[in-house]
Amino acid sequence: MLELREARYVSGYTIHIALSDGTCGNVDLEDSLWGTVFQPLRAVEEFRKFTISPDLHTIVWPNDADFAPEHLKRKLIEQTHGSMPATQVAATTTSPLIAAEKKQGYDSHKVTKSKLD
Repeated sequence: MLELREARYVSGYTIHIALSDGTCGNVDLEDSLWGTVFQPLRAVEEFRKFTISPDLHTIVWPNDADFAPEHLKRKLIEQTHGSMPATQVAATTTSPLIAAEKKQGYDSHKVTKSKLD
């Protein structure tokens, strides 16, 4: 199961993410903020209030809005690699630290709650 391991606010509607499969990078979610539950997040001060849910393993907001880790990964790939083949995407999105830890047989990256002020 794909899980969000890290999320950090960058600017505007952009969040730096790290996923359990080693994929990481900046994802702009502005065009995903439509519909009743996401409308309040169009105010950047509200958007910045996300945390990582220890139950859902993805970003959530106080109004119960959330995005599945798979959506975050798909958006990241679309924005950074366009139509690059999946094998090349995987090779270019793996965090060196996570890759080194996996090679050694352990993973010290646990779900980190991040509340950004």
